[in-house]
Amino acid sequence: FPSHDTMGLRDEREVMLRDLAQYTDVKGLESSSGEFQVYIAGGIQLVSGQSRATLSTRPNADNASLSDVTVTVGSGAPSNITQRLTQGELGGLLKVRDSAIPSYEAELDKLAYQFSQNVNDLHKQGYNLSGATGNPFFSELASESGAAQAISLDVNIANSPKSIAASNSIDQLPGLS
Repeated sequence: FPSHDTMGLRDEREVMLRDLAQYTDVKGLESSSGEFQVYIAGGIQLVSGQSRATLSTRPNADNASLSDVTVTVGSGAPSNITQRLTQGELGGLLKVRDSAIPSYEAELDKLAYQFSQNVNDLHKQGYNLSGATGNPFFSELASESGAAQAISLDVNIANSPKSIAASNSIDQLPGLS
């Protein structure tokens, strides 16, 4: 029979495995010889007896503002396991980062692009206080991609508020008789 100290250590180990399971799928196995192994993300070995792997992050190769999760065994090279982390809190966060946020960004870009196009179409039909027409309100955007970040006032509007279309008819401009 295992001693009370051994049972306490086993209990601690189970608590640690449950804690780790909040972040990703985890499986702990004990061999008949008593050696314990821990696997995450469907088979990546983190612990085998006295040996352990190290989890860390590094900048994503395609987008340095994002991080990838890596595992390093011994003195070996880090292996990117980001795509294998599909369960738990890490899996959820990665799904939001890699799928949901880009989808929302694309929708926001589309909205910003369409908004600027529609406002510009209307604004170009109006007359500014100098009697000019055909001027955009927003700088022309080349495409939907990145529109939410790129949308800005047309330089003429930014430099002179008198460039804002004030009427759809030259006869109705304020200050003109």
